[in-house]
Amino acid sequence: MRAIWIALLLTCLAITTAHAAAPQFVSDSGNGSTWNTNTAIEYHVESGTCGPFSNEQMLSKLSTLFGRWTSLTEVDISVSANTSELGQVGIDNYETYYYIDADSSSSTLLTDGINPIIFDDDGTITEELFGTSTQNTLIAKASLNGFSSDFSTVTDGQILINCRCLEDPLASYNCLDDLSSELIEWTEDQLDAALIREIGRFFNLGFTVTESSDYSSTTTEYADLPLLFPLQFNPGSDPEPRQDDVVALASLYPSSNVVENYCTVQGTLLNASSETLSCINVVATTGIASQTVSQVSGALSAGTDGNADGDIVDSGECETNCGYFEFYLQSGLEYSIQIEGIDSTYVDDNAVGPCINEQLSPGITSTTTLATITTSQCSAGTTINLGDLQTNLSVSAGATSSGSSSSGGGSSSGGSSGSSTASSLNACSLQIDSQASLSWWSWFLMMGGLMVYRMIVKPKRAAVTK
Repeated sequence: MRAIWIALLLTCLAITTAHAAAPQFVSDSGNGSTWNTNTAIEYHVESGTCGPFSNEQMLSKLSTLFGRWTSLTEVDISVSANTSELGQVGIDNYETYYYIDADSSSSTLLTDGINPIIFDDDGTITEELFGTSTQNTLIAKASLNGFSSDFSTVTDGQILINCRCLEDPLASYNCLDDLSSELIEWTEDQLDAALIREIGRFFNLGFTVTESSDYSSTTTEYADLPLLFPLQFNPGSDPEPRQDDVVALASLYPSSNVVENYCTVQGTLLNASSETLSCINVVATTGIASQTVSQVSGALSAGTDGNADGDIVDSGECETNCGYFEFYLQSGLEYSIQIEGIDSTYVDDNAVGPCINEQLSPGITSTTTLATITTSQCSAGTTINLGDLQTNLSVSAGATSSGSSSSGGGSSSGGSSGSSTASSLNACSLQIDSQASLSWWSWFLMMGGLMVYRMIVKPKRAAVTK
C-alpha cells in the first residue's frame, strides 16, 4: 500500500476573476460564472456501485464532501441529490447522460437539466473517453459544459468517478502503475481527496499555488496546502477546504459573513518599465500558513488572443485588469503583501494564472514585500486599494502602460482564454507514481511528456452556451 502519493491535475485555459484563487470561467461582465443559487444545485447520482462501495455508501460520501463546501459560513450555496433520474450507468449507456463534446450528438445534454455523477465501476468509460491506461490513473473528473449566453450562469456540469482501482480491486482489472508496474490500490482517503477537489471544480474553482514552497514528494500529509493546489496531495482523512479555498468559493457565492468578517485588498503590479505585470503570484500572509491566501496578478484579466496561442499575455492582447489582483482577508489581522514567481511546470493543461504556455522567470530569490496591511486597516467590510505597485522586475506579461488597464472592472469577453466561447474544462484527479516529485515532473515536461499526456488524457470537448 502506498504511503506517499501525488496526482497530476489537468485544467482548462481560462481567463479568471475572483478574490484569492480564481475561477475557471467568467461572464462577459467580468464576474466568475456561477450556478443559479436561487434554488439548490441539483446533482444526479446513478444507482450503481463504485468498487467496494455500495450505492448507499457513495451517496453518503458525496453528501458529506459536498457539505464541506456548502457548510462554509462564508458561502451561500446549497445542493440536493437526485437519485431517481439516471438508474445504473455503464459503458453501454453513459452517452445518454454524459456530455462529450460540441461535435457529438450529446449537445442536447447541455439543456436537459441533468448534472450526472457516474460511477465507472470497471474503468471502461474512463478508458473510452480519455485513452488507454487512464483507467489506471484517473480517479475523478469534473467538467462544466453549459453556460448562459453571457457566461454569467453555469447550466450544466458532470462528474465521472473511476472506481476500477479502489481498495481490493479485482485481479482481472490488472491495475498496474505504468512507471513501477506495481499493483495500484487507491485508498478511501485518495478517493475522498480527489472527490472534494472535483466538487470544488464543479463549483467553478480554479487552481492556486498558495504555500507551494511547502510541497515535496517526501511528505505524506499537508495541513496547509489548499485543496485546489495543482498537484493533488494527501490532505489526510476527512479533508476540509483551506483558507485559500474558502475565500475562492466565497468570491463566487458570498454570504453575509464575508462583509462582516473580511476586508478586500486590491492592487496592480507593475514591472521595472512601469508596465502592468501579470503572472506573478501575489501572497497575503500573516506568517501563519493556515491564514495565507494568494492570487496570480492578471488572473482577472480579459482581452483578445491575437495570435491564437491560448492566452492573452502577449503584447497588446490584455485589455482589462492586466496585472490586477484582489483578496478577501480576515479582518483584524496584519498581513504582509509579498510576490513570488510561479514554478515553470505549471503550464498548459496544468497552468496557474494567465500565463498558459510559459511561466515567467522573474528572478525573485528572496521574500519581496510590497506592502503591509495593519490590523486597523483591515476592518470588516472595507476595501483597501493599494493602487499601482512598482517592482524592479524586468520581465513582461500582459503588459500595458501604467493606468491604461482598468482595475476591478468587468472583462471584455466571457468564457476562457479571452474567447467568446468557453473552451474545454479539464478538471481531473489522476494518481501517478508514489515516488514522483516536482523535479521529476519538470524533467518530464522538458522531455515533451506533457504533450503525450494531452494526447492520452485530454478529452475532445468544448463548452457550449445555452
